[in-house]
Amino acid sequence: MSDYFYAPNIDERGTLFNVKSLFGHRQVKKNVMDCVNHVTDFLDFYTEGMVCLLALKFLNIKSLDEIPNDHPKDPNREMKKTYIDKIASDVVLHIWPHVSKDDISEVIGDGDDVTVEDEDEEDYCICNGEGGLNGNWIECSAGTNCSGKHWYHFECMGVDEQDAKQDWWCDDNCKQWSIFCCKRNVEDTWIGCENGAMCQNGEWFHLQCRGLTELPDEAWYCCAECEQVHDPNVDSINEYSSAVTWRGLYHMVNKDCERENDGDGMLSNWKINMLDFWKQNHNKYLILGHRLISCASGFVTKRVAADMIWNSTANMVGGKGHNLALDLINEFLNNEFKKNLKNSHGQYTDLQIARCSQIVGNVGKDLDKIFAADIIDKFANTSKTSKGSYKKDIDKFVKEYKADHLFDKVGQRYHTGFKGLRHEILIKKPTKLKARLQKYSHILDTHRRICETQP
Repeated sequence: MSDYFYAPNIDERGTLFNVKSLFGHRQVKKNVMDCVNHVTDFLDFYTEGMVCLLALKFLNIKSLDEIPNDHPKDPNREMKKTYIDKIASDVVLHIWPHVSKDDISEVIGDGDDVTVEDEDEEDYCICNGEGGLNGNWIECSAGTNCSGKHWYHFECMGVDEQDAKQDWWCDDNCKQWSIFCCKRNVEDTWIGCENGAMCQNGEWFHLQCRGLTELPDEAWYCCAECEQVHDPNVDSINEYSSAVTWRGLYHMVNKDCERENDGDGMLSNWKINMLDFWKQNHNKYLILGHRLISCASGFVTKRVAADMIWNSTANMVGGKGHNLALDLINEFLNNEFKKNLKNSHGQYTDLQIARCSQIVGNVGKDLDKIFAADIIDKFANTSKTSKGSYKKDIDKFVKEYKADHLFDKVGQRYHTGFKGLRHEILIKKPTKLKARLQKYSHILDTHRRICETQP
């Protein structure tokens, strides 16, 4: 969501910030972790409103109360399902992103192993790996030239997602390097490729490295490939609307799979998520995703694979559709425990902590109830879609934005900050991703050989 949540868009109709302001979602912030439930409710609301707009477009009707001309007369259950499936298919096809099949083929295709820079995933961060693979990560802009540990936890370094989108160094010794252009941090004017974040070569460049003496007046592309990808006639408002709606529906699919413990569905989602992990430099999740997919695809026994696929959620409150991911539950517990330790101002001894972890009987049961009430219920909150006011807001959403033609291609429209936006899935440096996955596979193979030699 943070990719499309842009404050200057507050007056630009159909943007996330515009909808947030118009419908009073004041608790929604760009930092999702500060307001998870509010963001979830808001994204669901936005997505359902946009889907309704698309449905009206395909059915050629003007309001949610109007009956389409092609609606079957006196339909039975099967006819209704077929009719709704057709509309749903049209919606999904319209918002489905363009996927670079060449990039995908380059990553998963057959061929020799690809060599990448030597990295030691077991030696990272100032915590020397004590934080494990938990949390978000940031890479020092010096890359493999880093004089420190190369990869660091956000929490350990006191940084956030904004820091990860620009040059960041772990110490002064690394400041001679950059993630952009020639990888050198030199005093020079920077120029950005018109393709922005989807630039094939890193987006930002030194003028002197590109043989320029001053910034050009017209749009500038770093290479022929970027200029070919960019289409000046693209309707970026349609692209923006499709991109955010696709993200919203995909989020709903992920959440539904978890709530229903749909193992096959969750595994399929992990495969798609791997592209996001790579794009956002989420090294932790890239490793975990590779391990999960490898194990589910035959690296371990069928029994262990089935256990990983179908026992990755837990239902803490009972009832259908209340499952939560185990890693999320553990994260809640860890965060609450860390918060309690922080509030104790260092007054807990190791012995006291050990005793607390062994609490049993009535006290332990009471703590479980508190956890279920204060933590689980807050996250697995009751959907607002059943409330009358929610349905009225959806109807208001449709009436508000129907005349804006958010899903029509009517010209060179764009929202501020999203000029030239294309709703597509491209893989940055696919050869490097392939090499990284191959390296992870070699590590798993090594672990297997070691285990096989043990008595």
